[in-house]
Amino acid sequence: VSGLFMFVVIFVAATNEELMFRGYAFQRLVEAAGPAGAVALSSALFGLLHLGNPFHTWTSTLNTVLVGIPLAVAYLRTRLLWTPIGIHFAWNFVQGFGLGLPVSGLPPPFSVLKAEVRANELLTGGNYGPEGGLLATGVILAVTVYLFLSKSIYISEETRKLVFAPASIAGSPAGAVISLRTPGQQADGDRRESD
Repeated sequence: VSGLFMFVVIFVAATNEELMFRGYAFQRLVEAAGPAGAVALSSALFGLLHLGNPFHTWTSTLNTVLVGIPLAVAYLRTRLLWTPIGIHFAWNFVQGFGLGLPVSGLPPPFSVLKAEVRANELLTGGNYGPEGGLLATGVILAVTVYLFLSKSIYISEETRKLVFAPASIAGSPAGAVISLRTPGQQADGDRRESD
């Protein structure tokens, strides 16, 4: 029962944060400011949101800002919000319920294991949890590079058609189109039709 409780709590929290920071507002920001601007702004806001968490440090704040980057890249590479939700949930669930480590300064009420951090707080994150340490900084940077370069993470053809194909909105004025492209960007289908 405690495992199911933790599953639900962590899943709802991860989903809520991803909807706030990689959901509709982020997607509109990508159109307005471009992907780099949207990622930078949403990641900074994501870090600021966690300033109220217990045991936060400059390292934990930096890491929280940095982790917003791979979460945003995961969305941009797939255009599926469940991708960053899954990454966010898995990290928090394994860290909190699996290992019994604090998640963003919040100790889990239940866990399978009960890990104790006794090494240097700057490296391990101490009471904030692993995401507050420099070891996590290295992991976050490695994951970011992997998500940028991986050929196994991409938008599927079905999703590409749904996201980038012009679609009229029922009941909207003629010619109104929903598109997640940035200004001046063409989808592959548009290029083929214009050739």
